[in-house]
Amino acid sequence: MSLSRYFLNIEDRVPVRNFAVLERGALVNGAQASVNTVTVHEGHDFATSDKFIYCTTRTNVRIERIFTVSSATSTTVTFSGGTFSFPDKALLVNLGVDTGGVIQDDGSYSKLNFDAAAVTIYEDPAGDSSITNSQANVDPGGEVGFYASGSVVWAVTLNAGGIPNRAYPDVGSAGAVAPRATALPATGVPGQYFVLDGGAGIGDIVYMWIKGSDDTYDWTYIIQAS
Repeated sequence: MSLSRYFLNIEDRVPVRNFAVLERGALVNGAQASVNTVTVHEGHDFATSDKFIYCTTRTNVRIERIFTVSSATSTTVTFSGGTFSFPDKALLVNLGVDTGGVIQDDGSYSKLNFDAAAVTIYEDPAGDSSITNSQANVDPGGEVGFYASGSVVWAVTLNAGGIPNRAYPDVGSAGAVAPRATALPATGVPGQYFVLDGGAGIGDIVYMWIKGSDDTYDWTYIIQAS
């Protein structure tokens, strides 16, 4: 089994206990009002019966509605129930077939269990010891580490009550190849590199998602190939 090492330092100053590792979610492609089929950018792992929550930003995780996927294509996700409006670049967090998040008689949802992760994570590079429900512990200093196959996953941090409070899209493994595309994603993970395709006759540009002096994160220019 070939596994990659993942290591992060959770810099957000919020109470977290576990780091729940998930399959890739999706980035909403343009603001969409009152829809049952939301258009998203390519590069997600949604399938029929998966559940998802959405985030207006990485730090604004919304759990007032749990969506269930009825079908998905490379650029669309269709969900059951009433219509919903999504802002541009919202994050759809893929929960897999979670046994929680069931609608109740009063219209609320039961607590999510985060027990359906399709990504298996391990404590060791040989893959001898898997981590239950793919939830890695976050140490008091904010560090979290694990091993998994592949080079990119998504994740959410959970507080002591098991409630998600931050989303981490496109978490790359240590030494993994940086994602490359023709446009920068809306958000990243602290310390993440991204390669912007320069197009014909123009060198690619490397960016990193880091915090500026105003204490906000953004893609910062690193270098452009000549």
